[in-house]
Amino acid sequence: MTNHTTFPSLGVSRDNPPPALPAVVADSGRTPPLGYIQLGVATEIAPTLLGFGLDPDPVIRAAGLDPHLFDDGASVIPHAALGRLLTLCVIRTHCPHFGLLVGRRATILSLGLVGRLMQHSNTVGDALRALVSNLSIQDRVAVPLLTTSDGTALFSISVYQPAAESADQISDGTLAVTVNALRSLCGCDWRPAEVLVPRATPADCEPYWRHFRAPVRFNQEMAAVVFPARDLERRVAGADPMMRTLLEERIGHLKARPGCEFSDDVRRLLRTRLT
Repeated sequence: MTNHTTFPSLGVSRDNPPPALPAVVADSGRTPPLGYIQLGVATEIAPTLLGFGLDPDPVIRAAGLDPHLFDDGASVIPHAALGRLLTLCVIRTHCPHFGLLVGRRATILSLGLVGRLMQHSNTVGDALRALVSNLSIQDRVAVPLLTTSDGTALFSISVYQPAAESADQISDGTLAVTVNALRSLCGCDWRPAEVLVPRATPADCEPYWRHFRAPVRFNQEMAAVVFPARDLERRVAGADPMMRTLLEERIGHLKARPGCEFSDDVRRLLRTRLT
């Protein structure tokens, strides 16, 4: 596949709707630059809009994006464009938890190569550590972190651009797909001990309780899923060591290419901790 990738700036304002951006599709040998993401989970925006009886194409175009991008989870867009699109989706659907609905539709496979590696990891802990170590090949904005203390595990997701538009929607979607991924690894009946959400308490909390099946704490400083540390030792059913080796090699090649430097990831992590 010939790659003609360009990364234009948005130049978006409410009074001056942005022109449609050209298709930006990642090939198998490229990682997004800083501030860009592979669509991944966001491909579920279009079917979520359809669920509200809306044609997704005009909404996507209004955010300055080509609707055809959403046919491929490897398409690359600016993180700012995703925020703009989610803002429009909330306005058009009158649904303040639209991002949660998007993440609820997504699966571990929405996480691309890293999601496949998670599926073939030995344990749940190995799977989450693989996500922490390798997400930067697909998402140069989110910074995941796994910590344990006194028998409790905390998987958090910080954002390199915390003041981005629709940060609450993005956090909701990220938490929703994280719980879906953990259920695919631990079993469909798995539930966290609690979920921390960095947004104001909504008027209707029921959609959050229904999806997470756990206490939800709003107005938090971070987006995080809290669960017993013993779950990290669970074996991943169906994991294939040969597939794991192949995926690790592929991801290793991607991380070794220019544009996915370790120093960039260190700066991202430090910035999220200092802002």
